[in-house]
Amino acid sequence: MSMASLLHDVARLYPYKDALFDERQRYTFGELESFSTNFAAFLVSRGVQKGDRIAFCSPKSAPLIAAILGCLKAGAIYVPVDCKLPTERLLFILNDVSPRFIVSSQALYDRVAADLTTTSSLIDESCLPEHLRFAGEGASLPSIAQEDVAYCIYTSGSTGRPKGVLIQHGSVDVFYRALAKIMTIDSGSRCMNTSELYFDVHVMDLFFPLHRGATVHLTCGPHVANKLLRKIEEARITHFTAVGPVMTMMTEGSLFNTADMSSLERVMTGAEIINVDTMQKWLRRVPGLSLVNGYGPTEATVICTAYIIDRVEPGRTEFYPIGKPMLDTEVLLLDEDRIISEPGEKGELLIGGPQVMKGYWNNDRHTSDRITIIGGKRYYRSGDICQWRPDGDLDYVGRNDDEIKLSGFRINLNEIKRVMDATPSVAEGHPVVTVHPALGKVIAACFTRAGGEKTGEEMFAHLQTVFKHELPYYMVPSLYFRFDRFPTLPSGKTDKKGILERVDQCIREADGGSTRFVCS
Repeated sequence: MSMASLLHDVARLYPYKDALFDERQRYTFGELESFSTNFAAFLVSRGVQKGDRIAFCSPKSAPLIAAILGCLKAGAIYVPVDCKLPTERLLFILNDVSPRFIVSSQALYDRVAADLTTTSSLIDESCLPEHLRFAGEGASLPSIAQEDVAYCIYTSGSTGRPKGVLIQHGSVDVFYRALAKIMTIDSGSRCMNTSELYFDVHVMDLFFPLHRGATVHLTCGPHVANKLLRKIEEARITHFTAVGPVMTMMTEGSLFNTADMSSLERVMTGAEIINVDTMQKWLRRVPGLSLVNGYGPTEATVICTAYIIDRVEPGRTEFYPIGKPMLDTEVLLLDEDRIISEPGEKGELLIGGPQVMKGYWNNDRHTSDRITIIGGKRYYRSGDICQWRPDGDLDYVGRNDDEIKLSGFRINLNEIKRVMDATPSVAEGHPVVTVHPALGKVIAACFTRAGGEKTGEEMFAHLQTVFKHELPYYMVPSLYFRFDRFPTLPSGKTDKKGILERVDQCIREADGGSTRFVCS
């Protein structure tokens, strides 16, 4: 299977079955297959060749999904880009990837056209319905090989510049075969897509369900708890994927305790350390539901390890593991040059197998930094620190930059996060390291409130007491910041850089002596 042939068998079996809903229209599988083939013929007629890049800088919609599938059938590489990016960052990506076409609004194209360093023509998003009906019968579409690149997704990294991750058709094929054993989706499933196209999760929560013959409901626009909960109830959703902060946000919606969510069977979550209390709320709220803690970097085709969460465990505070490697995935833990096999020892997680990226677009140096050969096999160096459990599951400990040194002590910030997340009055916690004018370099406890009757001052005092009871003195935070809501990235992940920026701003605006802040 290639992503270009993703719908071929399903459309033949279920041509009139509903495949895709957005907020304004629906496509059957037959229509989606036909429209995507028409768009592929349109691209070929405009000179698109195998390996050309097409940038999609447009809001999510059913016509856009059909166009992406057509791009794949034409042998081109689809490059999803956030149309809300600042102009400078948008231009960096477009100039780096040199797309043959840019699918966007006329206004966005006009904003960047003068500064493009390559010839990139516009395909106006408003004309997509017309192009999806292109009369290109008999157009010769290329054959797609497993080693051909399907998509290029730009991610941020330690370099400070976005890097384009190249994923091949064969990697997606292997990933889908592994995912089928974890996400029990079939032609009777009704799935909700919550991810944006420039976040690699859409390969899992949009294209995989379509490949399995399931009906997919697109959610468009900002994530609002009650909007998502209402969609689950009205569409009788059976499966969806949502990052940890979105799962927590949904539990805070006014409909969480009243909406009929009995149709739910399995939910994939992850992307960062998940809140144990949030997972327990979902399990108590929907009997029979199972959750999957999925782990994986974009460079390893969405996720590569998984752990099933299906037990109500009152009082649990221990973080969930990220589970075992998925089918055809190999992992190693490395401490410098030593492979770790004993439980409890920490090391960097290396990921091997056909899911590993081809490399970074136009960036051989960073590719060679991240891809290493061990025993004749390619491995991606994740930069994530993990440890084995005795039962063979992996624990995620943190990034190799999550460990700090303070007053001579080595401290992993996730130990502090665990204590915050386990405190009933805290909805979500994130510790950061900052500099206070009077205290110097310190740990700051940043949290959102879970509700209850405690005042702000009572919350601060209570949390400090919990820290002193649970942690050694040198790990107890010196500063406390209550947020109404944490800033998030477009992917839905918590924006840790944004939290730190707000913390530093609060410190600057204070009188210099305060240790307790409210960051609205």
